[in-house]
Amino acid sequence: MGIFIILVSTGAGFTLPSLRMNRLGGNVTDATFYAAEGLEAAKSIRYQGWTTPFLATSCSGGCGVSASSGFWAWNGVNNTKPPYTRAITVSSVGRDGSGNIVASGGTDDPNTKKVTSAVNWNFIAARPETISLVTYVTNWVKSIIGNWGSVTQETCLDLTGAQDGRGVATSGNYAYVVRNNTTNNFTVIDITTPATPSISTTISLTGTPSNIAISGNYAFVTTDANAGELVVVNITNPLVPTVAATLNITGNNNANSLYISGNFAYVVRASGASNFNVVNITTPTAPVVSGSLTLAGAGTDVFVMGNFAYVSSDDNAQELQVVNVTTPATPTAAGSLNLTGNSNALSITGFGTTVMVGRVDGTVAIVNVTTPATPTLLATYTAGTLSVARMTMIPTNSYLLLATFSGTQEFQSVLVTTLTSPTLGSAVNMADNLTGVAYSQAKDRAIVTGINNTTEVCVMKPN
Repeated sequence: MGIFIILVSTGAGFTLPSLRMNRLGGNVTDATFYAAEGLEAAKSIRYQGWTTPFLATSCSGGCGVSASSGFWAWNGVNNTKPPYTRAITVSSVGRDGSGNIVASGGTDDPNTKKVTSAVNWNFIAARPETISLVTYVTNWVKSIIGNWGSVTQETCLDLTGAQDGRGVATSGNYAYVVRNNTTNNFTVIDITTPATPSISTTISLTGTPSNIAISGNYAFVTTDANAGELVVVNITNPLVPTVAATLNITGNNNANSLYISGNFAYVVRASGASNFNVVNITTPTAPVVSGSLTLAGAGTDVFVMGNFAYVSSDDNAQELQVVNVTTPATPTAAGSLNLTGNSNALSITGFGTTVMVGRVDGTVAIVNVTTPATPTLLATYTAGTLSVARMTMIPTNSYLLLATFSGTQEFQSVLVTTLTSPTLGSAVNMADNLTGVAYSQAKDRAIVTGINNTTEVCVMKPN
């Protein structure tokens, strides 16, 4: 018995410190994950915009974060998840004469910030612990983005035949254009040198295309084909594109547009049952519809942010419709906005907590979607008196680029840094109406498509 007691006592002497070390190790692991989440949240906020929202809140003394509508945002001075408290600081960065980051002194680099995510907790009452993770973030778009407040037409390209351009997407050194035709309707354009674009190749897709989006090595095209509303094109080798898959979506209503986010393509269609579809493209060669919803009227374009899809529509009572896509198998109507008048909505884009809705009457509605279920109108921009066909944003989220039917100002760049008072930055008089626009980050150019028979594709250049 005495020996047993001694062994137990001795074992306890070793076990208690061991248990404490195990608990501390578990705390360190949990705290490290919590700190890492803070860095990822800060980087997500930075990706939403450098000046706004990343630098709009001073975090020199510490910030907390929160997720709202699928987006991280600064919120308060810290976060707590007992027993842990996390504070994220954003501080200035100095560089020496060789451009190296220095711990102190040096010349301030306004386009680089140090982000520290620190997690504190008490292991025991008299033993506070801290885990800190550090990263550096930069205003990486600054050096490659020109002044989109002043734009010129750099050049145009005449595609074979007289069919109108319908839409465009870019990836690296190439632009991919779909046309209003049932043959030779998918064209690959080499934009390695934007001033001298050239046709690389053309193939035929079944049906007449309506729009195009790119994800990885695949282009996804919406069409009016009843047996193939979505066509997937393998562009691994841009010089030899091949049809990889065709998806027949239930019903015969034409597909009008799409947006890709993660492993899903969101396809909107003409009026009818199941005209909003969530398509799983995890395996691009075998796309499958995960879920669908019937919208009021036709879905004309779609844009996705976080857990919500925003759809422009021809329904006069809800030109903007909001769909909750948190569960892809069961998308649900979440809200809508009735814009003034009965002008159909044709196009949509956005960033952060804002979407822009382009309409047939030439106006663009600037809409706050901080609460997706109850979108509210912030302002209206008038691009002209005719259709705003397609829109896109440049990465700084400072300029909205428009492809329109607006007479002498078919291409427009609109300054939207003050959302309540958007203003025209620059306009270009094109040969005819424009139908599509895509921003090439690799080239800092906007590629537009139009209906003019000798200038179906044009390159717009910032000054």
